Amino acid sequence: MPNFELLSKPELKAKDEEKVFAKLGMFFNKLKFYKGETIIDVGDKINNFYYLQKGVVRLYISNNQGDLMFYDISAGSGFAEPAFFCGLPSKVRVIAVTDSTILSFPKNLVMSYIDQQDEFIKLIVHMISTKIYLVTTLFENMSNNNSWDKLVKVLYLLSSGGKSSKRVINITHEELASMLGIHRVTVTRNLAKLKKDGLITVNRHSIDINDVNKLVSYF
Repeated sequence: MPNFELLSKPELKAKDEEKVFAKLGMFFNKLKFYKGETIIDVGDKINNFYYLQKGVVRLYISNNQGDLMFYDISAGSGFAEPAFFCGLPSKVRVIAVTDSTILSFPKNLVMSYIDQQDEFIKLIVHMISTKIYLVTTLFENMSNNNSWDKLVKVLYLLSSGGKSSKRVINITHEELASMLGIHRVTVTRNLAKLKKDGLITVNRHSIDINDVNKLVSYF
């Protein structure tokens, strides 16, 4: 895979970065964004891997109260990787803080390159991306007063990633309530709605998700 430690060194010029990627067979489109322009919006499907070659971009989490600043990314790093690798809509809005240059790599090319790597490397990429996506969702949920959305989104993330549409989540009502920052009674009430619809089976120390894909329609 590209040596991002090497690419992030200040003395490595933009042209040298491009040569490194080209040598690896990682072909790209070069995109220009001006200060204040939106690069990625919440809900966008990410079909490209984005590498920030020059400038600074800012990630925002959106909720019912507006945009909350998440963090800034400087040149020499990628962004929106969780949504890219998980195949899920973007949870963040990305805006150029300064005039920025971005290298955009097509998803089919990146995934083809990763498929050539060791299975362990592929597993690590998937695990890290899923965990970051989950953390982003939890951050979003903490500032969102809708307890139903909080619960359904987290159940989906905790149960996604497998090949089967049926999954078992080893978690209690108390643990879910603590994770989401809501009362246990609220968790129990919302789980009862999902159970009534046949979407889940509630056990003492676990929750069976009967159809992971159907959870999306409850967002």
